[in-house]
Amino acid sequence: MIREIKYIALSFILIAVIASGLVVQQACQPTPTARAVVLAENDFDDTNIEDDLADIDLDYYMATHLGDTPRLVQFVEYCYSNNVFKQGHYGLYLYIYNPSGSTLSMKAGNNTVNISTAYDSAGEPTEYANIGLTYLDKTSGDYNNKFYKFRITDASQFLTMSTEYAAAHNNERRYDIAGLQLRESGATLAEDVGVGGTWYYTGYAKGCGVNTTESTLDCEITELETVALDVRQTFYRPEGTNGPGNAQDTLYSVYFAVPNRLIEEYGELYSVTAEWLYAQLKPMFVVADSGVNDKLRSIAGQIASAANCNVGFAADLEYSSPVTSSSNWFTWSANTMFNLNKDVPYNEELGYYKTDYAASVWEAGFIFNRLLNSLYFSFYADLGSNKTIEDYSVSAEEVLDYMEEYSRNDTGAKILDKYSESLFESYDSTKTVKTITRRDNYSLTDAQIGDSLWDRIWGLKQTETYDGIEAIHEVTAGDFNGIEGTCRNLYINENDYTDFVTFYNASVLSNKTVYLLRFAVDDNYTARYATVFEHADNADTFDELFDGQNNKAYLATGMAMYMDFDIIYMTYEKAGEYYVIAAVADPIDIISDITPPPYDPDEPDTGLPLWLIIVLIVVGVILLLILLPILWPLIKLLLKGIVWIICLPFRFIGWIVKKIRGDDAEK
Repeated sequence: MIREIKYIALSFILIAVIASGLVVQQACQPTPTARAVVLAENDFDDTNIEDDLADIDLDYYMATHLGDTPRLVQFVEYCYSNNVFKQGHYGLYLYIYNPSGSTLSMKAGNNTVNISTAYDSAGEPTEYANIGLTYLDKTSGDYNNKFYKFRITDASQFLTMSTEYAAAHNNERRYDIAGLQLRESGATLAEDVGVGGTWYYTGYAKGCGVNTTESTLDCEITELETVALDVRQTFYRPEGTNGPGNAQDTLYSVYFAVPNRLIEEYGELYSVTAEWLYAQLKPMFVVADSGVNDKLRSIAGQIASAANCNVGFAADLEYSSPVTSSSNWFTWSANTMFNLNKDVPYNEELGYYKTDYAASVWEAGFIFNRLLNSLYFSFYADLGSNKTIEDYSVSAEEVLDYMEEYSRNDTGAKILDKYSESLFESYDSTKTVKTITRRDNYSLTDAQIGDSLWDRIWGLKQTETYDGIEAIHEVTAGDFNGIEGTCRNLYINENDYTDFVTFYNASVLSNKTVYLLRFAVDDNYTARYATVFEHADNADTFDELFDGQNNKAYLATGMAMYMDFDIIYMTYEKAGEYYVIAAVADPIDIISDITPPPYDPDEPDTGLPLWLIIVLIVVGVILLLILLPILWPLIKLLLKGIVWIICLPFRFIGWIVKKIRGDDAEK
């Protein structure tokens, strides 16, 4: 009986809690209306979007908000409270109108909001950040995919920020939203949708404040100034290396234009804050024969280990020790080569695996201290009649297109839910957020083998260093001096020259100023020449597969990639005051072109072959021995002269000392 009474009492308590509920001011919206919704003290995540938007005439809303661009319908501050026991229910929710009806991605991290995360003592935003959104619900039926409900994934930092802001501003909470980055399902990049609004909340929802038996929650919306940016990428790679090896420096840049009125009102552009995910791509093979390229692409992604394929780094064509039939890998000793045939039988007579194709890298000793157990990138260099492999580059656009195509057909793990993990040598676990100021600068090294015979014999490099490269450069008409001069002055790639000039001219006509933002220097890119070979039947040698340029190739490694590069906000300086302007800019994926090695294969960066250097040294010694008896008197006289010159300062000092001593003796 006592147990039954307890159950009845608990039931009455539960009914009372549900019936009482909490009343919360649901939202403010750009065409400001406010409404109140009765909610139980459960998670607001679980409420139905149709119920949340019940007081909005969706047909009328769609009829009055034309176009295909998504827009923010409502921004909701839910259950802000000064009661510590209720703060766990705090959350920030966004309702988005998606007029095209396309399916937005529901995966975590694919959608973000650019929102202020810090304020100064005057209550103005000083920092913005791209904050992740969590998908909760969407409309169906006649409104299928038209309206979406998202929550800021982790609102804890905003609760702390709002509490501090409210303490300094009469219990007012402020939220500044610049834009939304929304990504369609299956898309590689998100689209940044401008919002440009500031939400001021005051009071409490019913039951959230102290003694708030009725809701006192109120909201006001004002316009937030933002700047829309069309961000383009470029890069600059000096012709030479950055040191004794074959690696080259690469300067990565973006350019964009801002309205001149921002400069007039807020002063000089002081800094730009951007974010990206840094990664390095796996080695890339560029070959001048379509058959070899097709062969490589047909096995791309299947080369996972020695267990299923014998593709790998091996050495010179003269092997040091035969491999065994139990191994799928070569054990050569000097120059590297590729075996490009997936299922090659072991040849007992020859002592190694017979290959269809191989690629021998020019320079001795180029081994990564490990076998290359996978090759996922291969590109065909269509040289035609006027090009050679030495001046053939693969564009960044072609590389990105290949990555997208490969990733669409790959069922493996994806980075940022778009690119196959197998395409990457390494990648950061989190995005980099960096503020680049106009006081920052970069340096590049360009080391090339000198033109003198001595430089060529010993492979000596003439080094030029480009110092003081501005991180933020305002582009002016004086920067243009032909293709080569402009690209050298501005540190942009010559293949981007036409697009850059077109962008600059259009921006000037639109009363805008163009800026170059140099945001990173990477020193890992390395390219080496290779030659394609075919194994001759019943022989233990490799013959060149093609005549002319078609047997040429090169291998590039250490290619950097900056995924989802996005400018978040910019800071202007005027008379010692700083002004923060949030940016609305679509994120982009940034890589450089694949460029050929810095040296012609006939002039490798190690100088002349070792055997020729030895011959020249031997000949020099012989000539010296022959000429030494004849030239000895002259050499002897020359040595005496050198010794006399070296001793002259000491003799002069001795003369002065004697002179002083003589004077002392007379005294």
